[in-house]
Amino acid sequence: MEIGKKHYEFDLKKRIQMFIQSSIGFAVLTILITYFFSEPNLSIEKIVFQSALFGLLFSLSWPYLLTNFIKRRNKKLLAGLSAEDTVEVEGFASLSTGKNTVYGKLFLTDKKVIFATDKKPGQFDQIQITYDHISQVVKQENSGMFKNDHIQITTSDGNQYDFSLEEAAKWQQQINNRLK
Repeated sequence: MEIGKKHYEFDLKKRIQMFIQSSIGFAVLTILITYFFSEPNLSIEKIVFQSALFGLLFSLSWPYLLTNFIKRRNKKLLAGLSAEDTVEVEGFASLSTGKNTVYGKLFLTDKKVIFATDKKPGQFDQIQITYDHISQVVKQENSGMFKNDHIQITTSDGNQYDFSLEEAAKWQQQINNRLK
């Protein structure tokens, strides 16, 4: 089960929006560059054709490239888990550690909570917290400009892990169900 949005899914509606936005953006940029930096010798027909071609190529290629990149990254993160871990829930998350934020994926297995990340290419890192080591899970809301939900996991030895993720209430419920 995956909690949160699948940011890499592009349905037909999103692709049409991407086509229109990128075509208009390319056309406006082309007109401005032509007007300010050279003699305006491009005809409207050429600009429309180039913009439509750019929009078509962009709306077809970008979702494909992004989807493949995310799938490869997910495979790397899953490959770092041990064979005895059975992933039951997963989703994108970021771990705030003071000044730094590390992006990765949060996994709930049958035995523990795992936050996996590849901080640098080729370097893999994990944080593993067994359920019997968790003393408290608290949902927090950020009231800043960008509203993010957080869950804060406190361990029995006093360590606190602050995860920013979508649908924090569901995450809190899933973890609390496993603590019992």
